[in-house]
Amino acid sequence: MKLILIYIVIIILKAIADGLNDKGSKPLGHTTDALWLGIMLVYPVELVWYVKLISFTLLMIALFDFTYNITRGLPHRFVGTTSWWDQAISTVPFGFMLFVRVICLIVGIFLILNND
Repeated sequence: MKLILIYIVIIILKAIADGLNDKGSKPLGHTTDALWLGIMLVYPVELVWYVKLISFTLLMIALFDFTYNITRGLPHRFVGTTSWWDQAISTVPFGFMLFVRVICLIVGIFLILNND
């Protein structure tokens, strides 16, 4: 359970850091970058490496874009045009993408709980 919270905090801090950096608040953005990276490096995780990778990726899909958009002051449905991820999901209907994100959140948490 603790690992789920750690991953969620790391992902939210990463999204906030990216949003702050893109918004022009570089000092605060870089400080937030250092914070999430420090947590990731310091916290020992005892799961199998591929379970960590899959669960972290699923939680990133579920949480990153919404947190980034909120930090930037963008609409929660906003999808950019520059990254390969944004280009891939830009044609997917919002409702379906929301459904996928909820499934990613549930499966990401389940993987951690099932292997912790």
